[in-house]
Amino acid sequence: MKQINWKDIDEAQEFARPGAGGYVCHIVDVEDVPDKEYLLVYLDIAEGEFKDYGKKYEESTGQSWGYQRMYRSYKEKALNFFAAFLGDLERSNPGKFTKAGFDGDEQKLIGLSLGVVLGQEEYEKQDGSIGVRTAVKQLTTPQKIHDGDFKIPAMKKLDRPATQQPEAINDADLPF
Repeated sequence: MKQINWKDIDEAQEFARPGAGGYVCHIVDVEDVPDKEYLLVYLDIAEGEFKDYGKKYEESTGQSWGYQRMYRSYKEKALNFFAAFLGDLERSNPGKFTKAGFDGDEQKLIGLSLGVVLGQEEYEKQDGSIGVRTAVKQLTTPQKIHDGDFKIPAMKKLDRPATQQPEAINDADLPF
């Protein structure tokens, strides 16, 4: 192993993770996926106890898993949903952004604020165990988050097939 001056290395810190709730976030990155016609939007928490959670997580681990991600389709059949997203951005960023003025340059969305309601959902890990993650469930304005004008959704449970029960045996069917 190479020689390292360990007294100069800080120990990794465990981060408290944001849970279900309302947060004021800002867009930190946007990726266009043109062949599938959607934007992948990365959000980081902009205020409060978890401010810059994604950035701090990335600085600590080198991974971008601390950012909240949401997908916004701009396929023909989803244009009204994308328009609602742009409307949320306009209401959240008065004087900075207008839906009508959006020219399709997704990079201009970086830095804009949104009110975001996170919910929790179960998922199956690669080893088959069940984990819990937070996911964007609703967009709103930062003012509505500040006012507490939102509902935290119930945890979304993973659909699992009911455990198979053995068939009931009728004593009359036994040969003895």
